[in-house]
Amino acid sequence: ANPYEIGIFYSIDGLVYEPGCGITITEVNGEKRKLSNGGYAGSGPDGHVGTVTADILTTASEGEHTLTLVLPQVGVLSSDIVIDLKVNPASFRHLYQIKELHYEETISGVTIKSNRVIYAPADIWVDFSIIGEKPVSFYDFSIDEIYLTMDGKTKIATTGGVPGVFRFPRPNKVTDDAKLVINNTYLDPLDRYTENLVAIEGPWEIPLPLPDDSSATEPITYTEPIDVSQYFASLKEALDAVMAQEAKEFYFESAIFDYRSPAAYEQKLPVYILLLREGKITDGMSATKVYEVAEDITDHGETMIPFSLEGLEVLQQKQTERIEACLDRTHEVVALAKAQGRDLAEESFLLGNSLKGYYNGDWFIISFNESSMPQAAYNIVTNEVIVAADNTGMSFSDGQPVKK
Repeated sequence: ANPYEIGIFYSIDGLVYEPGCGITITEVNGEKRKLSNGGYAGSGPDGHVGTVTADILTTASEGEHTLTLVLPQVGVLSSDIVIDLKVNPASFRHLYQIKELHYEETISGVTIKSNRVIYAPADIWVDFSIIGEKPVSFYDFSIDEIYLTMDGKTKIATTGGVPGVFRFPRPNKVTDDAKLVINNTYLDPLDRYTENLVAIEGPWEIPLPLPDDSSATEPITYTEPIDVSQYFASLKEALDAVMAQEAKEFYFESAIFDYRSPAAYEQKLPVYILLLREGKITDGMSATKVYEVAEDITDHGETMIPFSLEGLEVLQQKQTERIEACLDRTHEVVALAKAQGRDLAEESFLLGNSLKGYYNGDWFIISFNESSMPQAAYNIVTNEVIVAADNTGMSFSDGQPVKK
């Protein structure tokens, strides 16, 4: 439960998911009502899994309540499944810290009000309302239009929310200058089929009150303290450890230097993500394998791809050269980016990310996590340095980093 709704997570082993079928909440305390806001239903490892939410109960709802959950007859079920589930939403209240926010501003005939901010272990919720000539709601915005900012530069994109509320992932630290920023965007009248979109001007900047020190509402730390004392001190040592473990012959192709905590970064002890190629060709195919090397070695499986015997011979001949050329330039490029105004290490760990360095052709790239766009790029041939304007990153086109 949270201050806006209650959610149920469920799984049904042995029942194959069918589109359009999921659990709904039909009653609360014996009163029949249409209560479900929505949710998700799909296939899981063992059958049917899903979620369902309702705003009839929140963390403000005192005492025990009974929700009636119904899964309609489907597949192998001979009848509906009906469950009476007893819940106490108020028992989750200590996880949410509510701070009052008295913000109201009018720009070009549109007024935005915000009355409170709620801090949860994993999220920050910001209430808002919009007043104009007609009722309006936000429409199809991007991170460049609506986001939280920390330290004046780190952008945190909204992950949605409920009507009248923005939700953001909570960083490991909320800085003194934290604010919600709303730039130029569009507003959509509620009756979107008969009204045109309304352009609005920004930016609105809404300073956020800071959370109190409270163990219950401290952020979930994705970079938990990690003992790096058993990490390998070099790429060569990590490779030797994998080769010693494997009975097959492998050749080195590439590596990612993955710093998962401030301690690992400070001591220059990354987790090594290694891409290796098996030293044989079968029917024109060769196996590539991925290993993760920290205090232990994790095999992430193999992929068969077309490869020539000639290519394998070249790879074999250049092993020493390739390994020596694969220098970890993470700290070097972070320092170059800092000279241009961005401390990538601080930003990464503030957001609970890992900091990754890897090569893409002649470029050494810095990114946050696997899915992040490049944050900085250094050309090892020309010494050119390109740094993204903010943590939304850059794209890569024709082997060249491109700033937004």
